[in-house]
Amino acid sequence: MSKKRIACLALGVIAAIAFFLIPPPAGLTAEAMQGIGILLCGIIWMVGAVFPDFAVMIAMLAAWVVLKILPFATAFSAFSGTSFWLLLGAMVIGVAGSKSGLLMRIALAVLRVFPSNFQGQVLALLTSGLIISPLVPSTAAKAAIMGPIAKQISDTMGYENQSRGSAGLFYAYFTGFTCFGPIFLSGSFIAYSMLGAMPEGFEGVTWIQWVYYALPWSIVMIVLSYIAIVLLFKPKGGTQFDKATIADMSKALGPIKRDEWITLAVMGGCLVLWMLERTIDVSSAAVAVLAMTILVATKVLDKADFDKKVNWNLVFFIGAVISIGSMIKYLGIDVFIGDTLTPLMAPLVSRPIVFVLGFVAVVLLARFVIASTLTTTVLFTVALVPFGLSVGISPWVIGFIAYVSVHVWFLRYQMPLYLTANATAGNGEMLSQRQAALQSTSYIVISTIGLLVSLPWWKFLGLMP
Repeated sequence: MSKKRIACLALGVIAAIAFFLIPPPAGLTAEAMQGIGILLCGIIWMVGAVFPDFAVMIAMLAAWVVLKILPFATAFSAFSGTSFWLLLGAMVIGVAGSKSGLLMRIALAVLRVFPSNFQGQVLALLTSGLIISPLVPSTAAKAAIMGPIAKQISDTMGYENQSRGSAGLFYAYFTGFTCFGPIFLSGSFIAYSMLGAMPEGFEGVTWIQWVYYALPWSIVMIVLSYIAIVLLFKPKGGTQFDKATIADMSKALGPIKRDEWITLAVMGGCLVLWMLERTIDVSSAAVAVLAMTILVATKVLDKADFDKKVNWNLVFFIGAVISIGSMIKYLGIDVFIGDTLTPLMAPLVSRPIVFVLGFVAVVLLARFVIASTLTTTVLFTVALVPFGLSVGISPWVIGFIAYVSVHVWFLRYQMPLYLTANATAGNGEMLSQRQAALQSTSYIVISTIGLLVSLPWWKFLGLMP
């Protein structure tokens, strides 16, 4: 074990012991302090990569039960909740889309439609990401599928590695297949986890409601991302892309196969039923589990796929992260946070622009310490929702601001998903870290503009005072 990991191991234990010994302040119980201490220990261990993240989180839940801080049913409540099963079903659907070749076929079909110059291929990558985003919540799977295609386009157009053109195509691919995720509820696992961390009565945001609430941010994100990529990375000269390359890749897939038809029908059916959730009164989680069952029953996925291709580490990690909300509510920590933050932050409610800018800035600072986008989103959601409720801000708004602000890749370690995308798109050859930092800056500026534009919309919908 490295010195850094040993130091974080010791620091986490010391932090937990300290919270066991410190007298609780007014408004908190000794059990609440102990629960916070164990949570802080887990966060420090994850930051230091002392143990695998999912193992740390499951151990944290077990410690709450063993030390009689929480009953078992509360500590592990997320694993019987709708968010967990919706997540699992959606993950299996994503595996089927990748294995069957359907997502690759859709992406190639979109790329063939658009002009073969730089602007056209940027638009093609953004559009294909927008189309595929709601079909597969696994951003890692989408990044892995499209990375080689983005690199192929760059090479065919004659762009040198780390040139403006190469970096621009990477930015278009990464934005379309990762940063467009918050546009849809089904665009990323983070969205399900965020809703799972909501207090009772607020977790039932439907697929359609999500799109409706996020509409201004989405429009700003789509339009300004295209403009930023073209302005910042358009290469000199009018190189054209040879579409024969895409045609050959499509031809290699052959005619659409049985598994693709089934997967397409399942994905399409899920989207329709998720959109009509409130109308037909059928839970999205039930739809996702039924879809998972159909894919296994029709042998689109076999037992080996279910055992090995589903990211079970992530499943357990997300389930444990969602359970943090249950701990905070059960021990009354949410009330304490609300009572403490309200006098300090309430004046900002009358200055929503300052509130949003301050919120985004704090999330960005946290991302220099917490590498997990999922953990950061849930922690900020759980911590600030009590304040939001006390001043009339919807928990969804709090969670959404945290969610869209965690996508930061100024430095390599900040976003493992960026490392995955960078590796699949030519083993890190498409862009330099300086270019990546510029892209990250561009994203956060565009995202923040989208949030500010959304403020009147959220007020009109009654999501903000």
